[in-house]
Amino acid sequence: MTTKKSTQHTNKPMLFYYTQRDWNRVVGYGTVPEERKLENMKISEISTDLLARYKTKAAADASEADKAGDYARGDKRFSGITRATNKQFANDAKGPKSMTLPEFWDLLDKHDWTYMMSDGMSPQYVKGKEEREELKRYAELSPEHAELFSAFAKWGQRFIPGQNPEAQKPERPE
Repeated sequence: MTTKKSTQHTNKPMLFYYTQRDWNRVVGYGTVPEERKLENMKISEISTDLLARYKTKAAADASEADKAGDYARGDKRFSGITRATNKQFANDAKGPKSMTLPEFWDLLDKHDWTYMMSDGMSPQYVKGKEEREELKRYAELSPEHAELFSAFAKWGQRFIPGQNPEAQKPERPE
């Protein structure tokens, strides 16, 4: 585990605790580093679930705007709904690509299996949920993929109360 000191906004240094593997797994409290702030991150893909939630909220806002006589805002929302629908169709057409078992094992190993222990709709929770949905799609490629996913899920959740603390990490297939 690495530590990093900061004197931002106070005279007292604050400690940040991060795992060595990746910055998303914050163990302690402190100010979020500049490179980890959401507004500085680029989003390359948007999940179908997120697009559906946007469409629902945009439709409600468009209706309110039309009732209030703000037709420009209503038109803007409906064009956003159209773009979101097109993106959903594109996501559905992609489907899971083929992946070897060792590549799938690497993805499973990097996944944060305890994301559901994060607070509410925190970025860690949202990212973990979206990653798990993608991993589930890859698990449908073959029975071997599904078995590997199941074994990793048991291993990854061994620290959650009520789960099997004796679960072993699966061996990497060759």
